[in-house]
Amino acid sequence: MTTYLYSPWKCGVTNYKQKNTTSMDKRFLGAPQPQMEILEQVKTLRYTPGAGTLSGVQSTDKLYVLGHCEAGAKSIESGFGGMTLTADELASRLHENGLRDQDMAIKFYACSGGKGKLFSKSFASRLLTALRKLGYQLMKIHAYTRTVTQKQKDDDKGFHKWALNKKGKIVGRASEFRKTFA
Repeated sequence: MTTYLYSPWKCGVTNYKQKNTTSMDKRFLGAPQPQMEILEQVKTLRYTPGAGTLSGVQSTDKLYVLGHCEAGAKSIESGFGGMTLTADELASRLHENGLRDQDMAIKFYACSGGKGKLFSKSFASRLLTALRKLGYQLMKIHAYTRTVTQKQKDDDKGFHKWALNKKGKIVGRASEFRKTFA
């Protein structure tokens, strides 16, 4: 099993190997991706037009898709430069990069991506609908209903994904606030 971290932009939502810190998203410096890459040996992938970037992903692998989101959002953000993607655009990029329809869950690693708002569906729900339109019938999506981060807590030796309240305080493991869309 391999863990993949996919950024749906050619640039933006940074990855650990990117050394040009002047263009890195300040909200992500020292946040989720670096720890995931160091501790879990994650393979970082980035959207590449027309390439089969995701063609090697197997049903037994973990695929994290990154973005900035909020409850009921119609699009996600890259984190800098004002780049956004709708659910249809993200689904098209996953398809363009060779993701096959297989019995697996895409882990949408974004704050509140699994939470709707009054009269507005969650981004994860929109993404699942967009994937279904492209013929993906077996895929599921896991998304969080709270702000999420990955860091050490107290004397814990490992890094874990945590859910935060509006004041940035940890309220529990992120998995407690994960919703599955199938």
